[in-house]
Amino acid sequence: MSYKIILDGGGIYKFSSAHFIVGHDKCGRIHGHNFHVAIEISGPLDEHYFVMDFMDVKEAIKAEVDNLDHRILIPRDSKELALKESKDSIEFSFSGKKYLVPKDDACLLPLPAVTSELLAKYFHDALSKKFKGYKVKVRIGETSSSFAEYGG
Repeated sequence: MSYKIILDGGGIYKFSSAHFIVGHDKCGRIHGHNFHVAIEISGPLDEHYFVMDFMDVKEAIKAEVDNLDHRILIPRDSKELALKESKDSIEFSFSGKKYLVPKDDACLLPLPAVTSELLAKYFHDALSKKFKGYKVKVRIGETSSSFAEYGG
């Protein structure tokens, strides 16, 4: 039998970031969200009758969230984005617009775009590596009523 734990946090697991969607009319502009993260982990019970210790899961979520919080999220693998990195800054351009931001204010993600769907997969992959042998499902929400899920 498989058990499941769910950490939604009621908004505790969140990060505020800016992003853009290359080629989208409205979302092609840099804009921000307060992203909310929830996770479900399924598996057998351990010797303490836990699927997993909640504290371990909370620490793993916090580590991922802290990486993205208060940064501009840049899709490193976008084919439509011209990207140049220097020691202190990141320059990127798309759709005739050019930006230069301090490296510390940005997070280059190994994604072709920064959408909720791909962020959910990004979190899923990172957390699945930490919790091998368990089924992991991640939900990322841009609002309380708009979210994407990956895994299961």
